[in-house]
Amino acid sequence: MRKFFFILSIAVFTLSCDKQDTTPPTITLNGAENISLYLYQTYTEAGAEATDEKDGNLTSFIERKGSVNTTQTGLYVLTYEVADFAGNTANVKRYVTIKSHVEYLAGNFQAADTINSSITNNNGIFNYSTSIYFSTFTDSQIVIQNFGNKGNTVSVLASVNGNAITISAQSPTGMQVQGQITGSGTVVNNNLIRLQYYIDYPSVPGGPEDTAKVSLSRQ
Repeated sequence: MRKFFFILSIAVFTLSCDKQDTTPPTITLNGAENISLYLYQTYTEAGAEATDEKDGNLTSFIERKGSVNTTQTGLYVLTYEVADFAGNTANVKRYVTIKSHVEYLAGNFQAADTINSSITNNNGIFNYSTSIYFSTFTDSQIVIQNFGNKGNTVSVLASVNGNAITISAQSPTGMQVQGQITGSGTVVNNNLIRLQYYIDYPSVPGGPEDTAKVSLSRQ
């Protein structure tokens, strides 16, 4: 009987030693799970920590997949992965959003444009649709499509500083008569923008020009 219990004890001990480790490690983020930054702000990597009930501290074995590009707007996903010595894995994700200060201006607008021009056919009040996009690479810059009702391929860049809008001198492609556009304006609120702009047509004899005021109302 004593010999039987001795053999049984050895068997139980052997089974317990051969028990497979199936418990994954624990991994946690340092810092926030969701981070929002504006273009060109600095992203500081906080990392993560990992422990395992059998193998202890596994932080040095964490692998990070993904990267953050602060020069382009978008959502960036970082995945932190770790495995214990038995091959059990765990992961955690961090979401980093890079955005522009002027994303709130993006959308479709109805334009009411009053033009005083030295070109007879350009004079009058014109109503048309236009769209505003924000630049994905330059903070506080918007793109106004179908500017001055010159066609959907005619886009003008404008910078926004607070409520002030500046249209620096530019000659967008796609205009039926090529001209140089400058202007300024105000963001009245999220749904209303007022601009005044000037178009010089140096390629046309006599140097005609347009002076205009336009209100953009969100559709």
